[in-house]
Amino acid sequence: MGDNALQLTLREMRSSMTQPAFAGIFVLVALILGLSGPFGTFDYLPIGPRLVYWVVLLATAYVTGHFFGAFTLRLVEHRFKSMMLGVVVGGVAAGLPVSFVVWAINAMTFGVLYADPAALLLNTVYCVIISIAVVAGFAMVESRAGTVAEAGEAGAVAEAPPRPKLLDRLAVQDRGALLSLSVSDHYVEVVTDKGKTLLLMRLGDAIDEAAPIPGIQLHRSHWVALDAIRSARRHKGAAVVVLTDGRELPISRGRLEAAREAGILT
Repeated sequence: MGDNALQLTLREMRSSMTQPAFAGIFVLVALILGLSGPFGTFDYLPIGPRLVYWVVLLATAYVTGHFFGAFTLRLVEHRFKSMMLGVVVGGVAAGLPVSFVVWAINAMTFGVLYADPAALLLNTVYCVIISIAVVAGFAMVESRAGTVAEAGEAGAVAEAPPRPKLLDRLAVQDRGALLSLSVSDHYVEVVTDKGKTLLLMRLGDAIDEAAPIPGIQLHRSHWVALDAIRSARRHKGAAVVVLTDGRELPISRGRLEAAREAGILT
């Protein structure tokens, strides 16, 4: 459970930080804070160091808060029926380590060590409150997006969601969530959460027909859907992935880098 939550968190972070909008928003916020100089930074730092200070603080706080907040939610999200309770837990999980980041950067920049327990507590409270607000904002955006999508489907004839062409080759009772494709002599073994089927075709053609399911070929004989990966580990010097149905499939040496880039291996 923990390994899967970690992989999903890292994959989510990589996805969000590579979005074009992320860089634009980050630069805009850094410029606003650097030029306005809130929390006394305008008085203590000239423009150049002030901009550097806010860039470093924002980047470090974002990575730290996003990781701890998202990782915690991945571990406990199934226990909460209330979105607000999840927001508070995620915000606290993000805010506590962020408060340490802020303390450390301020200590290095200003020599402020927060010897006064009240000042240290106030810094922590600020970070937790801001983190809860940020998590709540993301939750509201996601919830609104889901509501708009549902309203659009209810107001018009909904188009069938795209599904893999490969599933049309399977018997109706075997059509389900696609888990993996594996070479078996001249056949490809197609595994779904409903069953297994052998198809007379090439693995490359089967992978093409698996679109638009996100997946990765981890071995010349194996392709797996990303959602079907529960965890990854090393076994007797070799790397393997553990799937949601309990099977283990190898990762060849030539595919290790691709697995790392996909967040499967760390």
